[in-house]
Amino acid sequence: MSEILNAFGTISTAISEGFWLVTSSEDVSSAFDRMQKMRTELLTYTSKVQESIEETDRLCTEGAEFLTPDQFHSLKEYRNKLETNYNQLLQHIDVILPRLNVLTKLLLEFSNESGLLHSFLNEKTRELTIIRAESGDSQVLQASRQKAKAVLDEVVAAKEHLKDICTLSTRIQSEIDGYVIEMRLQYPSAQFPSIDTHELMGAISRLQADYDILLRNCHELSAYFSQLKSLVVTHAQNVESLNESITSLERKISETESILRSTNTMDGGSLMLAELETLHHVSFEQTGKIETVTRSAMDLSNVLVGTDAHERISRENQRHIEELTRRKTRAQKRIEENIDSWRSKLAKMEGIREGVVNIISWLDEESKRYSEPISLPLYVDKLTELRYQNELRQREISSRRKVFTELAADAQKIATANPDSVASQQMLSDCNDAQRKFATLFAISKAWADNITELSTALTDFNDMETSINEKLLLLNEKLSNISLTDISVLNEISSELKHLAQGEWKEMESKCRWIFAVPNIVTHTDNAIKKCVSRVEEFIGHGCEIKKLCKTSDELKSKLTANLEDIEAKAQVLEKCSLNPIDLAKQCSLCQQLQIEYQNCRSEFETLSDTVSKLVEAESITRL
Repeated sequence: MSEILNAFGTISTAISEGFWLVTSSEDVSSAFDRMQKMRTELLTYTSKVQESIEETDRLCTEGAEFLTPDQFHSLKEYRNKLETNYNQLLQHIDVILPRLNVLTKLLLEFSNESGLLHSFLNEKTRELTIIRAESGDSQVLQASRQKAKAVLDEVVAAKEHLKDICTLSTRIQSEIDGYVIEMRLQYPSAQFPSIDTHELMGAISRLQADYDILLRNCHELSAYFSQLKSLVVTHAQNVESLNESITSLERKISETESILRSTNTMDGGSLMLAELETLHHVSFEQTGKIETVTRSAMDLSNVLVGTDAHERISRENQRHIEELTRRKTRAQKRIEENIDSWRSKLAKMEGIREGVVNIISWLDEESKRYSEPISLPLYVDKLTELRYQNELRQREISSRRKVFTELAADAQKIATANPDSVASQQMLSDCNDAQRKFATLFAISKAWADNITELSTALTDFNDMETSINEKLLLLNEKLSNISLTDISVLNEISSELKHLAQGEWKEMESKCRWIFAVPNIVTHTDNAIKKCVSRVEEFIGHGCEIKKLCKTSDELKSKLTANLEDIEAKAQVLEKCSLNPIDLAKQCSLCQQLQIEYQNCRSEFETLSDTVSKLVEAESITRL
């Protein structure tokens, strides 16, 4: 009987020590198999247990008169213990086995379902990557958007699958809790470790995180397609507008050239020259459109990075832009050649002397126009427009200089043929004077162009500096709004950053402003913003120091008042003992008077503490206004 009880004890110990951690389907399945083997092993003792019980009952019945009371009770105790242990152990195993079976099924189901969802998420992530890579070509953009929409619908539908898995994990947790309760009821004195279901919760967290990332990627891809479509449409419109404009310019040039071939009169030539100059203005306008097309192509190329069509479309757009630029350059060159040719023809029709006089008159007018002070605008777009106008003037100067060179050569020939002619010498003198004026005018126009370029660059730098300073001020203000007033060290750090900003970037911006000559109100606004922020930080530091002192005073007063009150309470406990002895009554009366005085002092200290706390609250409230 003792041998059987020892075997039962071994089985019970094995269950209490080896069947605790069941956080995975493999653990549960292994525990179920081992528990099943233990149940089989336990059933092998059924006949022995029954025989032992019957034998013990027979001995107790037949040999009662031969057994001492201690022997009788010992046999009965062993008999009852054997029966109880066997039944309890078998009952416990029969309760645990179904739980392990259910847990095995649930964990296997969880593993399968979570694996399926994880595979689904990985597959859809790969599909999104492929769809994005294939979406660079505008011809397949609509198809890519439909594919992305289908993936998004599937991902949204998969939310229910994720909810089912979460519900399944809750059931598993409930079964594990039941298993834990059963084990603790069976082995109340055993020191069991805590069940750690971090793997289960970790799997749920990873699935939720992967799902959220995939859903966000779907929405980002949808937004990307909208942006891509907008950029494709914008670029196509810009290219179409530029192509139509250049085609119209080429057609007008051909029509004008056709008219020019049949024009032989002075008036007709002047009209055609005016028409050519108008076309020349139009050709310069194409430069801005080419820059617009280049920017839209660059924006599109940047968005297409990472797609299969990025390099191909970028090269195609670049080739298209280069072709349009070549067409624009050829058209402009045709116009300029016609202008030079007809200016030369008109000058020859007028005669050498009249031509030189007209050129000198034009030079005087241009010199006068350049000599007039003109305030350059502080806007990059308007400066770009001025740059185009100055390029037109430089081109006109170059064209008239070519005509003048031809006239000067003819005048030189006449003067060489007639060295004694006063008129010829005067003409040469006028030509030399015009040559100097051309050189001066050309230098002025070049300096004007350089000034425009430098000012445009300076304004761009100024705008970048202003943006940088404003961003830093916003960050510092946000940081200032989220810190404690007693955190003096952080307030000092913010103050140092502001001072460094005022002495560094602000000084550079101020220097740039002086170079620009005139600065809009935005400079004063930024300066005021920095000064206001510095003043606010200094005010915060002052209030912070004051609040820190008040907090220290409040803590000291509170500690002192608490100690005094505790002392009064301790002394007052003596008064709880009543006595009819006159001497004791006199002592108690004296103690009461002393405690009354101490109480009045505590009341005064309490009022001081209340005033300090009120000042502290008021200081914090004023600072946050």
